[in-house]
Amino acid sequence: MISAPQNNVCAVGDVNQSIFGFRAASTRYIKEFREHFPGAVKITLDKNYRSTKRILGLANRVIKHTSCRAENIAVREGKSWPVYMKPADPEEEARQIVELIEEKHHKEGTPLKSFAVLYRTVENSRALFEKLTLEGIPFICYNNRTPFYETDCIKPVIDYLRLAAGKSGMEALLGVLHTLYLSRKKWAKQLQEMHKSSPSTPLIRLLLGLPSLESFQRESLKKRIQLVESLGDKQPIEAIRLIRQQFYDKYINRSFLYPLSHQKEQLFEKLDELKISAAKFDRLEGYVEFVDLVVEKHKEMQSLMEEPDQQDRVKLMTIHSSKGLEFDTVFVIGVVEDNIPHRNALNEGDNHIWHRFLIDKELVDDPVEEECRLLYVAVTRAKENLFISGPKNYKNKPVKISRFIQGFFK
Repeated sequence: MISAPQNNVCAVGDVNQSIFGFRAASTRYIKEFREHFPGAVKITLDKNYRSTKRILGLANRVIKHTSCRAENIAVREGKSWPVYMKPADPEEEARQIVELIEEKHHKEGTPLKSFAVLYRTVENSRALFEKLTLEGIPFICYNNRTPFYETDCIKPVIDYLRLAAGKSGMEALLGVLHTLYLSRKKWAKQLQEMHKSSPSTPLIRLLLGLPSLESFQRESLKKRIQLVESLGDKQPIEAIRLIRQQFYDKYINRSFLYPLSHQKEQLFEKLDELKISAAKFDRLEGYVEFVDLVVEKHKEMQSLMEEPDQQDRVKLMTIHSSKGLEFDTVFVIGVVEDNIPHRNALNEGDNHIWHRFLIDKELVDDPVEEECRLLYVAVTRAKENLFISGPKNYKNKPVKISRFIQGFFK
């Protein structure tokens, strides 16, 4: 309609890099272009001037897992082969990557801005985010600058742990009010005054002194207080499990803040990641102290990174955000089954995320093929050096290497 009557249309696209199905993108728009514009001339740009021959060789092997593919020809030779890392878990993955970055930066003088770490979802970056923060390595996170423990769905759980461990201030108490369906705006000032007049009273018990509450609210508060007071001698992972089991998962499911089911799925993934972060701690007090240290260190890092002369920093971003960018050295983390391809893509039927937002389901690409193109995009961000990491254990379970790179690495 827009091009009529002359039909002068120029379209540029790459079927290998169609990764935004959740925004209604589809390879069909490129594949069927000449059906809609029969006289169109096709010009193939198949030379890759960014990645070395060996990196592009891996990319071409990856894209062969799709039904619609276009191989590219490398122009540059390069010296390094793609490296496959197989750490025990994401914690070791983060440690190995930080050690490699530090070695190349300090011993070889490689600028930090030459390094990029790409991941499937923001949750994948939690361990690396922490390790870089604690080691004092400047970085910038393009998707979410908020520390994992300060995000909307995680902070209330952490605040409950702070209250249980006796390591809390008034901010922790105020941070859980909404999970009790109490208005922070309405009750904050009164709770602060109650604390001043009775400083020895445990913060969580101040809630029982709030006036004008219905009887069912008081009963609910008593149960919640009883739970919190029972968590003090529990291991952190058990305390988190009880918080989720007793009320928090139900709160997330009922919350009007997260009306769409895929939003809830993402929140539960974050909560699963929280359990993983807590698993290495035996004492609740020690875990809370660690979380507070990470949050404080991150604030220090953020203030440093905002200075004009602090432009040399490692880049962290999702693969989706990296499209169109290039870096000398790229680490792609979490390249395992259930992550790349993501488990949502492996779930069959109309229930999954790619089907929910499109009226014409004929336009929906195979979600597993889109996951394959996502890995192709990640690989082809690298100019000189590429590291692919596939932990042996992911979300506390043994996992296999991603099907898209099986057989490539010996």
